[in-house]
Amino acid sequence: MLYFVVFCIGILSAGLGVGGGSILVPSLVYGFHYPFRKAASTSLATIVPITLVGAASHLLIIKHFHFINYLTLVIFAVFGTIIGGIFVRKYEGKWLYTLFAVFLITVGLRMLKVYDATSMIFHYLHDLIYGYEFLFLIIFGLLTGIISTLLGVGCGLIIVPFLVYILNYPMHEAITTSLATMFLLTLSASLVHQKLKAIKINSVKKLIPPALTGAVIGVLISSNLPDKLLKQAFGLFILIMGIKFLYSSLSDLYKLLKKNETASKDMTYTLTRNTKMKKNQSVYQKLRKALYQQVEKHNLFDNAITIRCKPITSEQAIGTPEDKDYPILKGKETIVQAEFEKIKGHAFSDSYGDKNYTLKQILELPPDTNRNRADLIAALNAIYRYLGLCDRTVHCRDQEPKKCAKEIDRLFKPGDKVLLVGLQPRFLEYLKKNHPVRCVDMDPDNIGSSKYGIIIESPEETPGAVEWCDIIFATGSTVVNGTLSSFLDTGKPVIFYGVTIAAAANILNIPRFCEYGH
Repeated sequence: MLYFVVFCIGILSAGLGVGGGSILVPSLVYGFHYPFRKAASTSLATIVPITLVGAASHLLIIKHFHFINYLTLVIFAVFGTIIGGIFVRKYEGKWLYTLFAVFLITVGLRMLKVYDATSMIFHYLHDLIYGYEFLFLIIFGLLTGIISTLLGVGCGLIIVPFLVYILNYPMHEAITTSLATMFLLTLSASLVHQKLKAIKINSVKKLIPPALTGAVIGVLISSNLPDKLLKQAFGLFILIMGIKFLYSSLSDLYKLLKKNETASKDMTYTLTRNTKMKKNQSVYQKLRKALYQQVEKHNLFDNAITIRCKPITSEQAIGTPEDKDYPILKGKETIVQAEFEKIKGHAFSDSYGDKNYTLKQILELPPDTNRNRADLIAALNAIYRYLGLCDRTVHCRDQEPKKCAKEIDRLFKPGDKVLLVGLQPRFLEYLKKNHPVRCVDMDPDNIGSSKYGIIIESPEETPGAVEWCDIIFATGSTVVNGTLSSFLDTGKPVIFYGVTIAAAANILNIPRFCEYGH
């Protein structure tokens, strides 16, 4: 499918003089789950041979080519991209994005001759630059580079209409000039990406054959079309692109309005952040107080007992499940295992070490880092399990995680909107079958990716997701990463899952789901 997409982009790009990046990048990101940077670099590197073959092929066909005009345009377009690069991080061109969309729609309608209200403007501009063509090429080259950089669009969408309507270029020559300009721009950009090691050469190599095949076919089709029909084809393309840009711009405006609508809620969330931090500290104070009381009650201080907290291998933790997409198998986190009188307690964490503690040291351990919290919670699980105050403190293994996922549907009412906090792949897979579901996760590699048709969201999206859902299904690892308290007072029912929260669920009297823990 990817080869077919690239083949079609080759036809479109070489045939109409446009880059195709505005189609290829979204296709790679949303259709083939490329990270955005990889998609952008792959798109640039793929378009280089397309524009080279397209420009060279058109040059062999057209009778006349304004080389001086081309050289002027490309040199100042490069300068324009440099200027645009200076402002791109400081300037949000949303109004320019909307204006550009209107420009594309206007030119598209003009080329399709749907209406001709703008003909006087184009005619006036043509008369204005008569005798000053070189100066206007410099200005236009700079503007092309700046706009392309600010908006992230291909310069072909700007160059072709300018050459056709302002400089009265024939359509075939305008396409050739556009492709030749884009070749140098995309080549220089690709070299920068390659220097930064952002381009995967092997991936690009596989895409070049369909891209070049499409480019050759695009040139053959384009060269055999009359100028009028080719102009209409380009007009239809930029009309579609203009509508796409306008839709994106209006979508951003809608999101801004929605953001303003919920501003008071977001402000409340921000203003109460310190309160939540205090509540978080209060949670750990409760856990340590409860542990102290049990240790004192059972005279454990009198014994010279040490607690060993150490990470264990993924195979020790989860065995050999047939599914290989669990975070622990990818090395994103591990299980800290505490051993107390040969009784084990587990806690998931992304920060860990190997250390022996006395009971007093565990009770004095400040819960200010993930590592400290992981050791505290793993030890708490082991001690409470030893005292018979909680169970299932050791993680399930092999095919048990999948069996566990098959049991979760009984937790929810039909039609419940479920917020899954923490990506547990099997839970998401089975929740998706019977419920509307959203998922937030802290792993940057997961955020923005699609799992079972669900886009994984960032922690910043949590307030909106909580408001949306009917019930929260959260990983017990929140007690280690310090976010537990933020899910206890949302006003929505919450169920925590997993072994990590075994003892804490008992102490805090909160619901817990863990069917196959040991």
